[in-house]
Amino acid sequence: MYLTQLKIKFVGKIFEDKFYKNINKRYYFYNIKHNQKQNFFSFFISNKIKNKNNYNSEYREFRTFNTYQYQKDKIESLNFLKKVKRFYSINNNIENSNISFLKLKKMSLNVPQVISLDPTVLPVNYTTPINDINIVLKDSVKECCNFDDDIVIFLVHSKSDKDNGNMKIGSQIKDSKINEFLSKNEDIFNGKLGTFKSFYISNDKNKYINLSFIRCGTIDEEMSEFEIRKIVSSLVQILHDNKSVATSIIFEIGINESLFRFFLETVFYEYVADERFKSTDKVDKVDNKSDGSGSAENMKSLEIFLKNYNNDYVKQVDKSRTYFMGTYFASQLISAPSNYCNPVSLANVAVELAEKLNLECKILGVKELEELKMGAYLSVGKGSMYPNRFIHLTYKGKGDIKKKIALVGKGITFDSGGYNLKASPGSMIDLMKFDMSGCAAVLGCAYCIGSIKPENVQVHFLSAVCENMVSKNSYRPGDIITASNGKTIEVGNTDAEGRLTLADALVYAEKIGVDHIIDIATLTGAMLYSLGTSYAGVFGNDNKLINKILESSETSNEPVWWLPIIKEYRESLNSKYADINNISSNVKASSVVASLFLKEFIKSTSWAHIDIAGVAWNFKDRKPKGFGVRLLSEFILNHSI
Repeated sequence: MYLTQLKIKFVGKIFEDKFYKNINKRYYFYNIKHNQKQNFFSFFISNKIKNKNNYNSEYREFRTFNTYQYQKDKIESLNFLKKVKRFYSINNNIENSNISFLKLKKMSLNVPQVISLDPTVLPVNYTTPINDINIVLKDSVKECCNFDDDIVIFLVHSKSDKDNGNMKIGSQIKDSKINEFLSKNEDIFNGKLGTFKSFYISNDKNKYINLSFIRCGTIDEEMSEFEIRKIVSSLVQILHDNKSVATSIIFEIGINESLFRFFLETVFYEYVADERFKSTDKVDKVDNKSDGSGSAENMKSLEIFLKNYNNDYVKQVDKSRTYFMGTYFASQLISAPSNYCNPVSLANVAVELAEKLNLECKILGVKELEELKMGAYLSVGKGSMYPNRFIHLTYKGKGDIKKKIALVGKGITFDSGGYNLKASPGSMIDLMKFDMSGCAAVLGCAYCIGSIKPENVQVHFLSAVCENMVSKNSYRPGDIITASNGKTIEVGNTDAEGRLTLADALVYAEKIGVDHIIDIATLTGAMLYSLGTSYAGVFGNDNKLINKILESSETSNEPVWWLPIIKEYRESLNSKYADINNISSNVKASSVVASLFLKEFIKSTSWAHIDIAGVAWNFKDRKPKGFGVRLLSEFILNHSI
């Protein structure tokens, strides 16, 4: 009798094992500390029984879930079971470690390498210093501005016809030195949106503090997402420059709940730097200056005065942390270079995320995809050394399921353009690691939904992940490929690959049997010309669904504009040799044409397509926005009510 399946869960005192005949598999894991592969069970049996007191502390050195792999090796199950049971009985404290080992499909989880120095793990941070900051909301300026904090930041209006420029809340401050300063410096209320002035002032306790004033427009102007970003840019600069431990932020301006949450999310996102790939600490080699990430670690408390404070604003604080972490998680995936973020390593991260959030997880490899006849999707990845991986995570809320929703994200980890190489000056091939931003948005949404745990809703998070590269195996212009719904596609351009991967993913999503399908993708560069870098475009076959997305856009502060699917353009996709071509022969409205192509792979399900090609990347700050995480999360939460 040989081991075929072993499923062990050390959660509480659960222990179960199953043995069958004639299969010889053994689990391995990757020891990060010692940079070597080890047999998991022999490691624990030989080392941990001798060293049981160090078990809990040493275990944290290892990632086991997404890095072990199968190796053929016969072992006698009876002797093995005795050893495992002996180990289990000796380690009485094991129930506290919350370990879960699951058998996956017959699929290598190893990331392919050309040289031994190629990375095999995509590093992702699941916590940030933001999690440790104590955030308190107050409705009294006197309470908030006790001037014991390092920095006090006022968000103030500039002068207008309805405002004489005197800061009303300033009169409530009891510190005489601060009041005297304010009365002598009324010009601090003038200036353009987002500009600021900072002063070091001694208070009544003879303590020097940083007193900063950020201009927020005139009192008769409504706050907007654009205005919030300008204000936050200045605010974060102040925090970075001063490395504050304790900060007070005082809103002289009025702000609604969703904008307040967006304000916090934006502060968090701009505040925390991504330094996973830096070899030196906190130094920008280009500008030779601090990037400010150290201040996020220093920050311990944040007090906020709100002019229109109520308990509903308190609820937004926890939600803002969750949305920030989902957005930050997505941005880490997008900003990771493609030698780190490839189809295999990205799928491994999805498995890891599912384990952390208790989501159902299915990863399909090439053989499974061939069985599903996903010829369009598989063709795109043929030229890459990294095999295709199809990600399917599922969240099932408590209670009666009222809505089933599928979110489909485009997951091209690098887009060279294929044989239609991105060689022109405007092709932005250097940014093409961001072509999996749709997948990142979907996984970021999975982070948020798995954390918030809404009821009465079931969500499927899907992504057909691959890499579009040039090699002797790559698909070619003129090839005719067959999608999983049987439609034949003539490849007019290998750089129109995203719609091919989405085609099979949409067919897969519809077969699940959901009420709504929403795909999100950096699909067409034409979005930069039609809507620029502020708005995403949404297309679809269901007006009610699109209106729900637009409502979610309002509450998430991620702008989306409804664009038409123009039926007259469909004939431009006709092919002489196949059912359809993947590009238009004569219509220049490529975003509309792409949505028409995708519509061919939806039978009758309510569907919407969100093109985020223009909004996924912040070209000014050279980093991803994580666009779509909040939008999709708000949409899901609105359906769980």
